[in-house]
Amino acid sequence: KAILLTIGPLSAKKKLATFIKKLTDSSFLLCATKHSHAFLKQHGVNTTLVYKISETNEKPNLADLLKENFFDIIINIPTASNGKSKEFTDGQKIRQIAVDNGTTLITDIVLAQRLLSNLATSLKT
Repeated sequence: KAILLTIGPLSAKKKLATFIKKLTDSSFLLCATKHSHAFLKQHGVNTTLVYKISETNEKPNLADLLKENFFDIIINIPTASNGKSKEFTDGQKIRQIAVDNGTTLITDIVLAQRLLSNLATSLKT
């Protein structure tokens, strides 16, 4: 199973890092966009770097992976925005495709913590 981690605010990254770390030795493939990937790497969590939809010349690109319905779970915590930044546009596209594909989509930090915790617990049983 593959989980996409695209976590906007630094505060959200900090709140989710320990929960994500519990899945590092699991069968889950953890993928993350650039800033989430870098932050998690600094905190001892290995992820596969994936590029944002707007980074069209870079591979692996989220546009391709989302089209293939590659992810089983998408955790996309948006950054507050005026609606004009690329991050917001990419995030909006990620969420739209997730809904269209019927992929589990989490956009709330508390629910993301709960889901990650439940996934880690289920691995122990």
